[in-house]
Amino acid sequence: KQCYLTEDHPEIALTLKFLGVLYFSMDNKKQAQLCFEKALNIYKINSNVHHLDVTQIEITLTKIDILELILNGYFET
Repeated sequence: KQCYLTEDHPEIALTLKFLGVLYFSMDNKKQAQLCFEKALNIYKINSNVHHLDVTQIEITLTKIDILELILNGYFET
């Protein structure tokens, strides 16, 4: 028996979160960021914004932003 999930189903968010982790580990920050942002939006639609997954994704997105700043020489003196 097949079942289809809507595009805003929490299981889709979980899959996107894992894809984001995978892309991040492969040093593909842009694709990771896209996956994390999509997952974050789905989690916010379906759950309390204080959900642990929401917090973890927000922290990871902040880390990606900081890495981008470092790589682009923002912190050079």
